[in-house]
Amino acid sequence: TKEPIAKEAARETKAEAGSESGSLDNVRERIMQAAAERAKNRNESAQKSSKGEGGGSGGPGEGEGAAGLGKGGRGGGMEHSIYRNRMLETIKENWAWPGRGNIKVEVYFSIKANGEIAGLKVVQTSGDASFDESVLRAVRKSSPLPPPPEGFSNFWLTARPQDLGA
Repeated sequence: TKEPIAKEAARETKAEAGSESGSLDNVRERIMQAAAERAKNRNESAQKSSKGEGGGSGGPGEGEGAAGLGKGGRGGGMEHSIYRNRMLETIKENWAWPGRGNIKVEVYFSIKANGEIAGLKVVQTSGDASFDESVLRAVRKSSPLPPPPEGFSNFWLTARPQDLGA
């Protein structure tokens, strides 16, 4: 089932904190280090490839990953949960909408390996164009995000005014 952004982020953060023996900050730091290492390795591979070093063939840059929220299931593991929570908090920080109401909009987007948001679109409108646009604007303004964990690039996001406490 779909949950509002704030509730889902809070629930999963609590679950992660309870299941991890170290502090959440330490886990986040390890994930950021791993992401930086993956980015460095991709960079080195790209440099070797451009110099003609290494074997293998290139393929398309973007792959399909598990949906992060809502329809399509969820990615698994601590790394995916922490990434999803950080992404939601970043979007929430960039979201401003003065209206109130019992409406929701559903959007879909991908996050490239470099953290750039791509393919952002409204999947189900709220019926209020200004609300829909406020969510799209918040997602766009959140780009780039940190590089996503491997295999975790496609997201469905359901947003409601109460997610901001509006």
